[in-house]
Amino acid sequence: MATGAAQDFLSLFQPSQVAAVPVTAADVRSLAGLSAYGSVTGGQSITFLPEPNAAAAGLAAGLAAPVVGDLPAGTPATPRYAVVSGGVVTFTFSRALAEVAAARAGGTLPSMPAGLDGSSLSVSIAPSVVVSYGIDPANFLQGGSLPTGVAFIVVKTRTPTVAATGVTAQQLENYLLSVPGIPTDVVSELRSIGNPTETIPIPIPVDLANSTPVTINGASGLLIGDSTGLGSAVIWQHNGVVYGIAGTLTTNEVLGIARSTH
Repeated sequence: MATGAAQDFLSLFQPSQVAAVPVTAADVRSLAGLSAYGSVTGGQSITFLPEPNAAAAGLAAGLAAPVVGDLPAGTPATPRYAVVSGGVVTFTFSRALAEVAAARAGGTLPSMPAGLDGSSLSVSIAPSVVVSYGIDPANFLQGGSLPTGVAFIVVKTRTPTVAATGVTAQQLENYLLSVPGIPTDVVSELRSIGNPTETIPIPIPVDLANSTPVTINGASGLLIGDSTGLGSAVIWQHNGVVYGIAGTLTTNEVLGIARSTH
């Protein structure tokens, strides 16, 4: 029988696939309001560090830098390397805050499972290696605009792990999706994904992009097309490692890069 800290550590898992969740700007604002139902800590110490070459980046991240075999015509010859440090982000549910937030949304809290008040969900993010071609990766990852011409980044990291305390991750997710103020279509999309211990939901802004399931060398992934015509991206997972590629690329180009990356 588990004792001490082990009793509080109810689940630890690594999602093994990704799934799209179409959202609108209003949905994102509503979901951001979940912070009113508890406290969010961590994430502030995540840093972006340039590295001189692939070997240095891999050593700093503890993960070999991705190697791209198929570069589109016009790709800059010399890539840049960097590492994004890891960290832990924790959401801790508060009954008192949730009651106030529910009343503000014009509703009341549903019946609460035993142990939910004070329960937490922690996401541990491993360091990432970033390889960029024709783009400043620090500016891009912080929401900066894309340059003209062929420019893209390749990101490689280990799959995030998630730990739940107090209640299981499934119980916490189910309860949060039932509280007043969460858009019904977002609730439906998240519920349709299924077991949160197996799937990473990827929010896709419906007014800016669309997503299509794809296969990358036998692994399932998502191809994300920018409806403005400015670029595209793909994300997939293989053997506990998550890869992402994004930039001023056509969908054929981004898929070609992905299928040649290891």
